[in-house]
Amino acid sequence: MALFLRVFECARDSVTLVYPTRDEKGQEILRAGFLDDLIRVINRDATEKVHECRTRIEPTLLNFPELAGAPADARVRAVAIACANEDTTELAQLAANPRHRPALEGVAIALELESARSSRTRGFTPYEGRLDQAGVVASVARGFGPDRTFSPSQLETYLTCPFRFFLRYVLDLDPLAELADLDDDPTERGRRVHNALEELERRRLLDAQNVLNLDVIRATSEVRAELTGGSDVDPGRQEIESRWLAKTLERYALQARQHSGKEEGNGPAPRHFEVEFGAEQVGESYPNLVIGQGEAAVKLRGTIDRVDVVSRDGETLFRVIDYKTGAAPTKSEIDAMFVLQLPIYARAVEALGIAGEEARLLDVGYWELGEKGYKRFEVKDWPAFQAKIEAKVIATATAIRGGRFVVAPREKDCTRSCDYRTVCRIQQVRNATKASDGEVQP
Repeated sequence: MALFLRVFECARDSVTLVYPTRDEKGQEILRAGFLDDLIRVINRDATEKVHECRTRIEPTLLNFPELAGAPADARVRAVAIACANEDTTELAQLAANPRHRPALEGVAIALELESARSSRTRGFTPYEGRLDQAGVVASVARGFGPDRTFSPSQLETYLTCPFRFFLRYVLDLDPLAELADLDDDPTERGRRVHNALEELERRRLLDAQNVLNLDVIRATSEVRAELTGGSDVDPGRQEIESRWLAKTLERYALQARQHSGKEEGNGPAPRHFEVEFGAEQVGESYPNLVIGQGEAAVKLRGTIDRVDVVSRDGETLFRVIDYKTGAAPTKSEIDAMFVLQLPIYARAVEALGIAGEEARLLDVGYWELGEKGYKRFEVKDWPAFQAKIEAKVIATATAIRGGRFVVAPREKDCTRSCDYRTVCRIQQVRNATKASDGEVQP
């Protein structure tokens, strides 16, 4: 009450109280209790003179100058009059006032920006991610030059949508966190799965006969691990996550037995797990994989889930496997070089001697932990495909360094799952059918 009365004490001439009568859906809402108390202390004749009810008020207050008492409301109304009625008198008066000028300068810049963005230019412009100022492009080139270390997922993000890469890795914008107590945490779940599979396969190296039985699976450290936190729902989540992980491992054990049955004779066996290369803290990590030379060079880092090795006819062959809790990419996506992870990992194993100095690629594959199990991709002409992958990596890094972050996603329904859909201009770009320099809208 003291704070409320202070509002009246600060007023020089009058006080205007504005309150909503309906919600955003048009449904009538009740007044606050203190407002009813205030109205009751005013006599009926006075109330009829000072209390008005308007069913519709446009946000710009064009027809309600008496309500534009606050500085921000006055600026909104002046800009609206200038835009709707082409009368800049009131706007000019406010702009001459030092109190209003900084905010109105920002409005002027925003209006210029909106005018440029609304242009029907056929090609991509800086407003659709095509940077053109030399200083800006040079800054991006320095930040993503030969000393920058890329991960395969970063390059794949660019190939999926250059503008998403721009928002995530150039502007460094983090998506809004919407993780509730009962929501899945994909990163944490993936970490637990990978750790459990590594533990299971390491035990399998020591005891191939018994490691895939249920008792061993349920005894793995990740299944028995407790969630850290302090939430009231943690015990329930712990039980759910542990059961889910145990089921996943049981399904993996069945898949592994079936896969071993198909690998007749001397088949590849797991030898290396969670192999890091190019990590910032060297430790046990292998060095970066470097593709290209000079200013076009691209440094790569990553963590390989699993490398299987086999000796045949006097030579060492290796297989690269990546675990997937969801659906794996298709062969067409790998062949079209939209998915670079497995080929890059295969090149790293080969170049860094992870499976041995003379080891040669046998094949690569994804292990779908859902229902399908191991999904093998044979590379018939690895040297030729390797050359194409390396050219793709260099071309992608060159486009990044050249400031080409256009709003040209590969997927038509990209807004369904994109974390940045609220700040993307994809609909405007598609309506304008933007395309330039081979960058064509899907």
